[in-house]
Amino acid sequence: MSIGVPELQEPLIGLGFADTVGEVETMVTQVDADGSGMIEFDEFLGIIKKADKDEGTREITNFFKKLTSGEIGSKDISFSLFVQRQRRQHLMSAVIGEKGSSSKKKGRKIMENLKLKMEQEKQDALE
Repeated sequence: MSIGVPELQEPLIGLGFADTVGEVETMVTQVDADGSGMIEFDEFLGIIKKADKDEGTREITNFFKKLTSGEIGSKDISFSLFVQRQRRQHLMSAVIGEKGSSSKKKGRKIMENLKLKMEQEKQDALE
């Protein structure tokens, strides 16, 4: 099993682990040992092994640990639906969160990144 940039864009940008598609591409390039443009299982394990060395990978690793341990998420919904629900919660924090709170700041950052991503997709469709 392998996963590429298109499949990673939505969860990484939508959950605030990356700001742009370019950052997602960089993340993939950094761990893509064979240069295939895809992350295979052994490469994914490499991410997990070096998770504490980089803040971004540490955040992603902690997210997946919480997800797989049942601390967050649900066995009753798909990963895609879970990501959408988490993203909605971040966006709601952006709108109605306490002024100056870290959750409001993260939500606003995610909102801006999603806006830029949608504008880029619209521009790409027009070309």
